[in-house]
Amino acid sequence: MKFSNVRLLVKDYRKCFNFYTEQLGLEAAWDIGECYASFKVADGIEGFALFTSDYMAPAVGNADKAQPTGYREKSMISFEVDNVDETYQAFQAKGLTFINEPTDMPGWGMRVVHLYDPEENLIEFYSPLKADGAICQSCGMNMKSAEEFGTNADGTPNEEYCHYCYQNGAFTRDVTMDEMLETNLKYLDHWNAETGNNFTPDEARPILREFLSSLKRWKKD
Repeated sequence: MKFSNVRLLVKDYRKCFNFYTEQLGLEAAWDIGECYASFKVADGIEGFALFTSDYMAPAVGNADKAQPTGYREKSMISFEVDNVDETYQAFQAKGLTFINEPTDMPGWGMRVVHLYDPEENLIEFYSPLKADGAICQSCGMNMKSAEEFGTNADGTPNEEYCHYCYQNGAFTRDVTMDEMLETNLKYLDHWNAETGNNFTPDEARPILREFLSSLKRWKKD
């Protein structure tokens, strides 16, 4: 088990982001849309984050956005584990009670489960979500067979990028991450059907932005 971060679950993301950066002087490592930011707490170390509570609420069974923020969780401690299901079973065997079962969150690229400590502080265990095949590190497409791989300059398969994004050793389109995001939104109905969600474009946009930001083509150094 590896500590990931302490995350504040906030109602007004931009107001809080500006407070921590402009007034407290913290350096942001990530600022994704209007939903997620992480901050450097030491050289090369990120251990503090902000996340919009509207997007956290469904994961812990509180999806009613009309509910006052005062009745929601205000913060969370997040730990990365090798296998969420095994961690869940091991801690259940020790008598811990979870508030949900291990759940796939495709938009986050994670499988998660949650519980409270004795004073009702929210704790998350997560592991990276494993797809049926490789994930294109440009568009996020799940490549289920070698036929969907891109190609290197010498004609060999490239297992990092799909054939729509990468051919003959080069990207097929010179696009920004935001342009890729808008392309992905054209397939929102298909994504909702696959994941059982019912996101509107405005709801899906920050989630997709966070997901794309984790891919090799768009990840910051």
